[in-house]
Amino acid sequence: MIGVNMSKSIGYYMENGGTGQAAGKMFKLHGMEIGVFMGMTTINEVNVFAFVHPVNGRMDIPLNSPLSIPIEIGGNKVIGPILTPVLYDVIQVE
Repeated sequence: MIGVNMSKSIGYYMENGGTGQAAGKMFKLHGMEIGVFMGMTTINEVNVFAFVHPVNGRMDIPLNSPLSIPIEIGGNKVIGPILTPVLYDVIQVE
C-alpha cells in the first residue's frame, strides 16, 4: 500500500499479542539503530525494554513515565504513570 507505514513498533507489539514476537529483532529510534530487542526486565523497580546494539551496547526504555504535573482531560484527572509515548517511535528494522 503506497504511503502507508507498515513498520511495527514496540507499542504495536504490546497491543497485538505481546513483545515476545519482537525478541531478537533490530529496532531503531528516529532513524538510528538502538539494538536488538532482548525483552522486558526490571531495574530498580522500573519495568524497562532492553535493547542491545553490537557496537553501542545496551539501551533501556522505561515502560511507564511518571507525570510530573497533574493533568485533567475532559473533567477527569489522569493519575500517572502513563505509557511511555516513545514506544511507538521504536520501529522494527525491516
